[in-house]
Amino acid sequence: SLERGVEIPADMVCWSCGVLRPLRAHHCAVCDECVPRFDHHCVWINRCVGAHNHRQFLLFLALTFGSLAFCTRHSWLALSLSANAAPLFPLLPFLATSFAQRPFATTLLVLHAVHTAWLLLLLAAQLRPIARGLTSHEAERGTKYRYLHDRYGRFHNPFDRGTRTNFREFFCPSHSWDTPDIAQFVELNMAPVEPLPPP
Repeated sequence: SLERGVEIPADMVCWSCGVLRPLRAHHCAVCDECVPRFDHHCVWINRCVGAHNHRQFLLFLALTFGSLAFCTRHSWLALSLSANAAPLFPLLPFLATSFAQRPFATTLLVLHAVHTAWLLLLLAAQLRPIARGLTSHEAERGTKYRYLHDRYGRFHNPFDRGTRTNFREFFCPSHSWDTPDIAQFVELNMAPVEPLPPP
């Protein structure tokens, strides 16, 4: 087919949805739809995270992390103020003494601390690709996408504009990837790979 005088290659069409895939979109096998600027499929919210809800998902992670960190701190304060509680370090004697006196509060402290730790890792795993101007999906599988390579086949990220600008574009986007320019799509995704120049 032709649009704006540019022939659209067949592999730019999603054969599952039967539509032209926007730049950086990916078809989710779970949701069975193409998701613009696909990041990942989240089992928490039972839907994909992409262009329309990525910022809200990151806010959800940040607020959940903040509430868990708050609960962890106050659980520790409640236990440390117990009359016969051992010092926090070493940790195991502290937990053993606290569990003997206040088992429910100690269990909550351990659960809050564990969830706070892994949620912090998840939040960092989300922020790192954003700092590079990528999605999590692109960061993991960027080698399979032609638009993330230069004309010599080497990895090249055309969306990286510096960490500060990348974050600003993520939280306050000045453009949309939902309806990309077809000519730009063809140029980024279908440019022929040239041999490396001699050293």
